[in-house]
Amino acid sequence: MFAPIAFQPSSNIESMGYDGAKMELLVRFKTGSNYLYRGVDNETARGFVNAPSAGKYLKAHVIDRCEAIPVDRDGNPI
Repeated sequence: MFAPIAFQPSSNIESMGYDGAKMELLVRFKTGSNYLYRGVDNETARGFVNAPSAGKYLKAHVIDRCEAIPVDRDGNPI
């Protein structure tokens, strides 16, 4: 189950959810793309709350470090 993550308004990110038990981050982009990032630890997920830019934080701490899987809006692989 993905719990919503609070973050600063973003020009690229619509919403995010985190499943701490599975260490998975679901990101819905405003472009309509959705990605599931595997291997995101709790500390990294909590970092979005205080990050001045969610997009920059995502790029610096998640995109190049975790497995990315394209998914539908419900988090199912496509």
